[in-house]
Amino acid sequence: MKTYNAIGYSLSAIHVSVSAVLAPSEWGALAGATFGFAYLVFVWFFGGLYVSDVIHMGIAHKTLDYKDWFVKFVTIFYNTTGIYINPVTWVNRHRHHHAFSDHDGNPNMKMVSTILVLSRSAR
Repeated sequence: MKTYNAIGYSLSAIHVSVSAVLAPSEWGALAGATFGFAYLVFVWFFGGLYVSDVIHMGIAHKTLDYKDWFVKFVTIFYNTTGIYINPVTWVNRHRHHHAFSDHDGNPNMKMVSTILVLSRSAR
């Protein structure tokens, strides 16, 4: 198993366990754990759709045509439910990334370098 998989599974297990322990007494541990797991699935699935479809393809690249009210509604909804991403900052950083990809000035190069170092040291 890869290190990043083990870390991800461990963090998920910790989240579900803490949800079970901190659940209201009327719910019980099983209902708390179930709610915690459902929230993780919600954040993972819908957060991925939000970033990839609405922010990335819809706003940054303008390849998907969304109504303004829909983008505003989705952004407010996700920011309220715990998936906070500032669309203006994300889009600006992404466009800067495309302008300088594989060159100095690419904002993602530090992140890529860190991930490469961590992945190579974990082998």
